[in-house]
Amino acid sequence: MPAIVPGGWGCSTSHLQMQRRYYGFMATTTIGFAVADEDRDRLDRLVQHFGAGNRSAFLRAALPVMEALARADRLRELQARNAERVAAAGLDPAGLLDAIKASYKGERDPR
Repeated sequence: MPAIVPGGWGCSTSHLQMQRRYYGFMATTTIGFAVADEDRDRLDRLVQHFGAGNRSAFLRAALPVMEALARADRLRELQARNAERVAAAGLDPAGLLDAIKASYKGERDPR
């Protein structure tokens, strides 16, 4: 079993070594951003937990999570828009399902 990094909140040394090797081959750019004073402790705790104290590792871990949240937001927007279109067409959810099934069978209008 890999050794756990002291204070690393579950990050193993092998994971951190692998991460260093992987990102050692990638081009990097240093960017700056501001953090409100009242958010600093919170950020530091999250960086310690998810990045073993490394802000870059934390950001790399946060990116896929934020991308997943963005996809979920987009899906909710599409579902709401489609619900409006279904209602405008005078279909209820069951009617929509019947229309989809009919279209797969090659029928014109299930109503």
